[in-house]
Amino acid sequence: MPSHSIHSALAQMIHDVDGAPWIYAPFQQISGVPHRLFADSGHRPFTWSESDQNAVASYLDRYNKQPTEDDKIKFSATRSNAEQIPGREIWRSFVLHVWKIGNIHSRIAAVLTEENLHPIIIIRAERSATPDSPLNLTCPDGRVWVPIAVDPVAEALFGREALDSNGHAIGRLRPTIMALIQRTWINISSQLVRTKTRLEKIEKDVDDSLKALDRDHITKKDLQSLIVRVGRWKVHADSLKLEGAMMTKIEGLEEELRNMMAALGRVAEPNSAPVAPPKCVSVAALKDLATQEDLNDVMNIYDESFATPMSDEPLQDQVKTINVSLSSTSDGGDPGVEVECKMSPQELALLLAFPNGNPLLFNSYRHRGGLTSWIERSEADALFSPTAAKNNPDMVPLLLHWHQLAGISAIMRMVFFPQPTKSSGGALITDDVGLGKTFQAAGTIAFISDTRERQTRGQALQPLIQATPYLGEHAQVPDRPHLIIVPGTLLAQWEQELKVALKGRSFEILHYGSGRPQHIAFWHPQGPFHSSLHPPCKRIILASHSASALQKDFSDLYSWTKPKSSELPWIHPRKDIRPQTQEEHTLYGTEYLSVTLDEAHAFRNIGAKHSSALLVLEKSTLRFILTATPLQTSVKDLCGMGRLIGQPFFFTKEALSEERDNFNATRRTN
Repeated sequence: MPSHSIHSALAQMIHDVDGAPWIYAPFQQISGVPHRLFADSGHRPFTWSESDQNAVASYLDRYNKQPTEDDKIKFSATRSNAEQIPGREIWRSFVLHVWKIGNIHSRIAAVLTEENLHPIIIIRAERSATPDSPLNLTCPDGRVWVPIAVDPVAEALFGREALDSNGHAIGRLRPTIMALIQRTWINISSQLVRTKTRLEKIEKDVDDSLKALDRDHITKKDLQSLIVRVGRWKVHADSLKLEGAMMTKIEGLEEELRNMMAALGRVAEPNSAPVAPPKCVSVAALKDLATQEDLNDVMNIYDESFATPMSDEPLQDQVKTINVSLSSTSDGGDPGVEVECKMSPQELALLLAFPNGNPLLFNSYRHRGGLTSWIERSEADALFSPTAAKNNPDMVPLLLHWHQLAGISAIMRMVFFPQPTKSSGGALITDDVGLGKTFQAAGTIAFISDTRERQTRGQALQPLIQATPYLGEHAQVPDRPHLIIVPGTLLAQWEQELKVALKGRSFEILHYGSGRPQHIAFWHPQGPFHSSLHPPCKRIILASHSASALQKDFSDLYSWTKPKSSELPWIHPRKDIRPQTQEEHTLYGTEYLSVTLDEAHAFRNIGAKHSSALLVLEKSTLRFILTATPLQTSVKDLCGMGRLIGQPFFFTKEALSEERDNFNATRRTN
């Protein structure tokens, strides 16, 4: 039996309970449509014209005249004859947009979790009886569990007004609420299938890495491969919180890697398990591992893959929660979006001059299979032109979420001024994993490039900055490239996400290779950077954190030694008298319009790595610091982040004194 799609279910709901769900204030707020639909011609979604509204009303009328539920589902799913029933596609696009910006799938999943009805929780409970049985991630039968979730989901989405006196969802709402929960259930089921496949592949990769190890002669490449794969396996397995043979195997490998790191000289964390000689490789082989540079690189990969807070508590429970209203300041500080929190997505899009909710340089659609508009031009036109994409089931609208629009607006609002102003141009983006920091960074780069284009052509600036046209001290956005620095393991992912978001060849994405010869070739007058036909502000350089890219350039130019006790510990190192390369052949030889530093917590601790980041960030007009974990073990982490975003206070003796006082107080409590 066919099931309702989201847009079909809401078409049914708006008929079953006149005007629902937009008659309920909580859903009006979630959806960004603060009124009932079809009340009059003046009350319609921001993106609809009056003719759009009439077309949708006509479609909904025809939908509800279909004789059976199956006929309605089929009628809503039909993509042919779109010209004859234009309201169908308008309604479908509108509902999918509401679903995305309202994060409704996640809201329903959160209710399932709270009620212990989430498929993963059910699988975990059933598996606890036989933890050593083969991994089975088959989604439980939704027909059994979904009806139990109707009442709490109704309250979460629509409020108490949608419940009767007994606390149950109104009878006429129940069938369509069940249909909406079922769509989330189907999505979770698909994710579980992909997760199982991914876990099996990663386990095979780990086994292959173990087989490749030579006990008496280990290479840096083999060891890094094993660390990354075990770390990735642990992340995916932890997300399911499953117990049994797989977790036992992962924990054993994690202990083996910890023993290897101890043999290489890594200091164990307080209260960690005692170390022992590794079993897979000999201690002698580990100690023969090439140079100190190789050792540092291995340690960094290990820290990025396995470093965790010292407490077993969730990170958010390790520090006192600070209640800050988004609509006000706290102790004179701006929490970030105190202006934007009062705005709908449509209002934010208007301020940013984002037609249809996206930057001008963004694609309107994305391909389910991962194809991008950067493929051959004729193929891209056949897939990504609005007319073709609208009628292709493999294409889905690409839309920024409210929090991404609010983030872009807040960042731009704080770096543009009414008069020339000295500013660090720094922003710390700390959204949790999976909330789209990459797209937010790409959207910010696209906004800046659009601003430069408008200034060059003498066009009006975006409404957000019309009264504040100065980017720091610059009357015009400088024509400089963008630099994005990410862990080496994320380079391919960043490139893919940039190409998903940005229109084909609207920028040139340049890869900064590994090692001094490739760096010299990159900056050569006939090399990739200078031979680009794009203006500098439309060039994006992708470089890695690693010892072969940013760290290599730093070590080729600078000699870092621990500062004297009388000096501030983050003082810049001196340049070598005879550097191993020329500055113009490194990332430090160019001025940038923006530098984006991803996984920035890896640079939080004072030392050569911290200095390498501070020096390159000083070359930039804007600096975007990205991390899901700005605070890992102590306040000194926040001080490190403060220096990365360029806040002057964190470079002072007062900041150092506070940092040390906090450290000493923490030691006294342990």
